[in-house]
Amino acid sequence: MKPTSLAAYVAVLVSSMASVACEKPSDPLGGAYGGRAELLEPTDGSFTNMDATFSEPPPPPGEGGGAPGTWSGVFQAYFALGTIGNCPSCHAADMPTPSASYTWLAGQSYVGGPTPALTSLGSSCLSWYGGDMPPGGPSSDQGADAALTAWVSAGALNN
Repeated sequence: MKPTSLAAYVAVLVSSMASVACEKPSDPLGGAYGGRAELLEPTDGSFTNMDATFSEPPPPPGEGGGAPGTWSGVFQAYFALGTIGNCPSCHAADMPTPSASYTWLAGQSYVGGPTPALTSLGSSCLSWYGGDMPPGGPSSDQGADAALTAWVSAGALNN
């Protein structure tokens, strides 16, 4: 290739690069063949932009009534109908509410006192502590174990 044709080639290449770099801001992305983008400004956190809206995920089944560390919280999250324990499906008359279930479990010697049998390996009826409830239930459940541990740490009360 002759030096003059290489110089001509470089000149054409540089001029076409300059024209691409200097497109008007109103041109769509990628020039005449590209897509389009809308400039979005930062928001003040009110999430008025539909794509940026945050919705809190729904609570797990049965959760929603009872603070963490309370019997009500444990019951609603792990023992109520539709939860991992699903106790009222078999014990409807005995465990319809948190308070009724605590009273019934106390009569069965599972709750009451600072170290309830319900949370003790080998003496619990719960499958994740080695028991047989719920039938076919998991051999471990870290969420339920943590919730029951917090409840025991708070005094294992009927609250």
